[in-house]
Amino acid sequence: MNLLQLAELDPDKLQRLTAPIAFWTDLRVDDQLQFQLLMESSQLVELTPGEILGRKGTRSSQIFSLVKGSLDVFPETMPGDRALSQLSPGQIIGALGVLNGEPRTATLAASTIEGAQVIATDLAISGRLTDFSKVNLNTKIRLYRNVVNNTRWKLEVYKNSTNDLTLKQELSLFKPFAGERNSKEELEFLAEQCEGLGILLDCWNVAVEPTIAITPVKAESAIGKVFGMFKKSKESA
Repeated sequence: MNLLQLAELDPDKLQRLTAPIAFWTDLRVDDQLQFQLLMESSQLVELTPGEILGRKGTRSSQIFSLVKGSLDVFPETMPGDRALSQLSPGQIIGALGVLNGEPRTATLAASTIEGAQVIATDLAISGRLTDFSKVNLNTKIRLYRNVVNNTRWKLEVYKNSTNDLTLKQELSLFKPFAGERNSKEELEFLAEQCEGLGILLDCWNVAVEPTIAITPVKAESAIGKVFGMFKKSKESA
């Protein structure tokens, strides 16, 4: 795992890096100061094939933005030979547990074929839900909307993979906000939806059978890495 502080990148490179993520692109355009604030709490994480990014049951204040490669989602603490789903670039991942203050509901691992590159953002600076001293109201609403919409989309996909009518009916109970947009009331409403969707997603991760076959990590990739390190040490000797 390689780490790079995003504050070290020049603006053009940072813009290209965050371009696949609609949340970051919109925030950069609408509020450059908030964008820079969150980038100062972010790192670029490069994962080797099969490397674990986040483990089920653990707690963290980091959310992830997948910018390159893919991530496999597993229902247990260790990756298996079958995954629940595979995530592609453009998504914010792992935010539900962070926003709810709950343990992660699944294990995330980089693709066993190509690895992955993610932006890890520490939301510890966000403070409590209604603390707007650093991360303002609009930014929080933008993030919560993104998480709610992505989670609902994921659950709609899961809905076609189970015959559990109770879970399907529970998903239909989540209605859109009907009040004043961009208000404190909308933020509180979205926070409540995040809590409910988090519980529902955890139930579905148990109910849905993992069906996506995972290609084993090639042994030569690990050998090649060791050989590369050996060669580099020899050259510097």
